Amino acid sequence: MAALDIRVAEPSDRDAIVAVLTLAFAVDPPTRYIWPAAKTYLDHFPAFVSAFAGEAFGAGRAFAAADGSGASLWLAPGQSNDIQSVNRLFDRTVQEDRKTEAYAVFAKMA
Repeated sequence: MAALDIRVAEPSDRDAIVAVLTLAFAVDPPTRYIWPAAKTYLDHFPAFVSAFAGEAFGAGRAFAAADGSGASLWLAPGQSNDIQSVNRLFDRTVQEDRKTEAYAVFAKMA
């Protein structure tokens, strides 16, 4: 297996990185509990990525495989996600009976 060429992402890579992460988390149980319907997940997960880890893009902490096969967003110590935007997104998009768990899980990650 050939080694991947991993690089710091450019601002122009943002959409591609969000797409890779959307695909990667499509089978993640906590994420799919929050948005169980495929269309709902696809409609809202990209906004979640921006709210939860979007700060990584401007801080040089977004990484991508040169071939587009993988990506990572990392928040360094002192950086934080926008939990208020995450909560607003959950308010608008998560089924009422799942909101308590959604807030609790992601508050621990804030």
